[in-house]
Amino acid sequence: MSSSSPDVVLTATWSELNTTHHKTNVPRSSHTLAVLADHAYIFGGEIIPRIPVDNIIYVYNLTAQHWENPIEPVGDAPSPRVGATSAVLSGFIYVFGGRGVKDMTPLVSDIYQFDPKTRRWSIIRPANESAPVPEPRSFHGMTASETHLYVFAGCPISGRLNDLWSFNPLSRVWTQLAFPDVSARGGPGITYADGKLWLFGGFNGNELDDLRTYSIATDVWSSPTVLTSSRPPARSVHGLVHLGDSRLVTLYGEKDPSLVGHEGAGKFWDDIWVLDIHEGGQKVEWRQVTIDGAAGSGGHVVKPKDRGWFQAVAWKGKVVLSGGLDVDNGRLGDLFVLDVV
Repeated sequence: MSSSSPDVVLTATWSELNTTHHKTNVPRSSHTLAVLADHAYIFGGEIIPRIPVDNIIYVYNLTAQHWENPIEPVGDAPSPRVGATSAVLSGFIYVFGGRGVKDMTPLVSDIYQFDPKTRRWSIIRPANESAPVPEPRSFHGMTASETHLYVFAGCPISGRLNDLWSFNPLSRVWTQLAFPDVSARGGPGITYADGKLWLFGGFNGNELDDLRTYSIATDVWSSPTVLTSSRPPARSVHGLVHLGDSRLVTLYGEKDPSLVGHEGAGKFWDDIWVLDIHEGGQKVEWRQVTIDGAAGSGGHVVKPKDRGWFQAVAWKGKVVLSGGLDVDNGRLGDLFVLDVV
């Protein structure tokens, strides 16, 4: 146990963004979310289970708090899909994977690049098209370092995966990296911070609570020493976000799966945890977050309802949360910003 009172509870405030005044307020789950230049870009997902909604990009101005005109697919745009992932690198948005039809067959392993300046899509094909590429998948993890994209685990045509791949958009080369000593899974949380990938949770038939790091420099997975007795319960299809300093945030997600699989909703968390990183990631502390009731009018607590299958990304040291699935199997169209003190 650390001597710095590591079980001290943090406080945070939620702010709900105005999404009610424009027809592009489209509820959805299993979509992608990317933030660039104070704009949130939402792509794909589903409203009816297993039915991809469209391949339009919906754009929300986070500072002005209003929807802008949707972006119709131009160029080599990805088809409508559920369970894809996205990441931002060098001013572009990259989308990988997903499932495209009601039988939920994974799509091919193409990397799609969206340029917000030209508002056009491109396919970034491997330089050597005979070289190995990741198996097609959905409900995987994806993140980006300063130079590479990383794809981890997910669901192929059958079963689950626990492989890790990097992709360099400049050289257009896929590289398979070291396997972690963890079970194959879907719905993992994965993010990049200070030369490492951070993995928390996922679903392998059961909800998971394992925490691992991957060193990009050494191609080695390890388990950091956790200094706190309290830690987040097991979950999947949750959020894991690097705030830009020495902190990660994990939030919400599924705690019990649906009895009818992807056709229904399970049970969800509504909690928030901060992971403080020490000694280059060798030691960490989990701290649970409480929501400040003063954020709402008259002391009313502003707080998103419990959910999974949403998206959460960093923005100016905060967390933007978009949509998701609630316990009534309804799709949510809200947007929130989380500010952790």
